[in-house]
Amino acid sequence: MNAQLQGFQPVASLMDRIKASGNDHPRVRLSFGDTPLVLALSGHKSRFPGAVALTDGGRYPAARFFGRITPQGDFHPAPAAKTLPQEQKRALWQLLSRLKGGEAEAVFAEHGKRFGVCCMCGRELSNAESVELGIGPICRERAFG
Repeated sequence: MNAQLQGFQPVASLMDRIKASGNDHPRVRLSFGDTPLVLALSGHKSRFPGAVALTDGGRYPAARFFGRITPQGDFHPAPAAKTLPQEQKRALWQLLSRLKGGEAEAVFAEHGKRFGVCCMCGRELSNAESVELGIGPICRERAFG
């Protein structure tokens, strides 16, 4: 496997940590450019249990599936990711590389500040601290506590 597609264990660990905090079906809503990106932990009945699925957040079968990250941290891009326009492909890769590099807290905060909603629960960020941090207090504790 290409070395660039390995080492995504921090993403898998983050999703496991969110699940262990009491969120049975963890989802993280982000974006690359103007394209939505949802990270969702696959359940035990899934074809790939424990993997992190990367989609555009749409409902099956209309959702665009960009790939998955295995529990071991390997990224398996799907055809939808490979056929993105070059600029979008670069933006997706930059986002995933930042998550891989341990910058999840900064990525979550940027998303929250840009859209005014928590990237985990989707609620509007209303108090000053949440707006400044870009994530709600409960979700922040679940992800980074």
